[in-house]
Amino acid sequence: MGFYRHNNPNFSRPPLRLRRQRYSEKESTLAAWNKEVPKAWEKENIHNLKSIQSLVEDVTKKFNLEKKLAQSEIRLVWKEVVDPVIQEHAHPTGMKNGTLFVSVDSQVWLDEIIRFRRKDILKSLQSAFSKSEITRISFRCGG
Repeated sequence: MGFYRHNNPNFSRPPLRLRRQRYSEKESTLAAWNKEVPKAWEKENIHNLKSIQSLVEDVTKKFNLEKKLAQSEIRLVWKEVVDPVIQEHAHPTGMKNGTLFVSVDSQVWLDEIIRFRRKDILKSLQSAFSKSEITRISFRCGG
């Protein structure tokens, strides 16, 4: 016959309706996501969970991604704003305390940029960002 015998007097049938437990919103979300009821250890640790936003902020701070993102934005704007002839000879290398550091490949181009084009480049970058983000540009030979 099978494991369950209907004629067994000790056999008790499970209730047709199981009482649903009341879960918190986080527990319900986890249950829906896992398609199961939260386990005991999940219930205990559910209040220690962090939001995705706080995890992203922690990772951003840990790997210093804000600084890297700002530097990549400066490089993108540099390509759009600065004259292509200057782009061949100069490129941004970093930024600190509002000063953009730019490497130039030769002394001749360094003199050319500093004498005639520094103000135009600074104004163009300040219009793309803000005057408080880029307050000055420091050009250096070597690149």
